[in-house]
Amino acid sequence: MEREGRREELEVSGVFIFRGVPTVSLFQKAGIELDHKECIRVDRFQRTSVEGVFAAGDVTCGGLQVISAAGEGCVAALQAIRYLREKGRKK
Repeated sequence: MEREGRREELEVSGVFIFRGVPTVSLFQKAGIELDHKECIRVDRFQRTSVEGVFAAGDVTCGGLQVISAAGEGCVAALQAIRYLREKGRKK
């Protein structure tokens, strides 16, 4: 995670999955870039503006349908696995 020009690594023991209305302020505090609709901005690989953070589903305001969210979630999960494997190789 990068904060105020400093890079910080956080060891986490879990991932939080949001259901319902997202907490925009939480995303903003984490430094995640939002669009004009206050949705998390992602690229085609579901990457957010914060390295190692991926988002999918309604928080990204994609298709706003279960099938779209499931597909985005699959892409995000596969990209997260790839990211973690690449980080492991660099150590």
